[in-house]
Amino acid sequence: MIPSSEEFVRYAREHLRQHGFRLVMGRGKSLNCGMGRCSGYFDVESREIRVAAGHREMLSTLVHEYCHFLQWLELPKRRNDAADRANLMVVEWLDGKEFTRQQLDWAFRMVRWFERDCERRSVALISKFNLKICPVLYTQKANLYLYFWHMVERRRKWNWTPHKLFTNPKVLRVMPTDFRVKADTVIPPHISELLEQF
Repeated sequence: MIPSSEEFVRYAREHLRQHGFRLVMGRGKSLNCGMGRCSGYFDVESREIRVAAGHREMLSTLVHEYCHFLQWLELPKRRNDAADRANLMVVEWLDGKEFTRQQLDWAFRMVRWFERDCERRSVALISKFNLKICPVLYTQKANLYLYFWHMVERRRKWNWTPHKLFTNPKVLRVMPTDFRVKADTVIPPHISELLEQF
């Protein structure tokens, strides 16, 4: 890791420790998580952030998960509780439990809002620590991640596409380079059409 990266990891580890959390760096390229394998996650119950140290985008993952911790720390408890309920509802729905259309609309809207807020915080943190992560490319991947959630809702399947989607130049080229678009609320037809090919 370059010095600014090491500085950020130390900073995040210490900040987490001050609030009774810990940072766990797994050795592999991915980790077990609720919906399969992932590169990292933030878990309030176990009071930790886990990140796959062998993943090629380990630093980006750590930044993102650390920003979920910041949300937990800074947002009102009722907002965090609502996000937890929404996440649980989505996971249960993906596992086969039925909900009304109104409940699902609320749950996915909440999940996407929370992720967009997290991604905006992440870009600010990248700049603050002068991390060697391209903020424009990160933002494009972040918007793709938000559009990914629209497709999860549409297909009722979490693992509907290979992770190569997030490194596909054809896809990334058309992703917005800022957060002025509200990728959490609507997926434009041309992006929907593109993602339907995967």
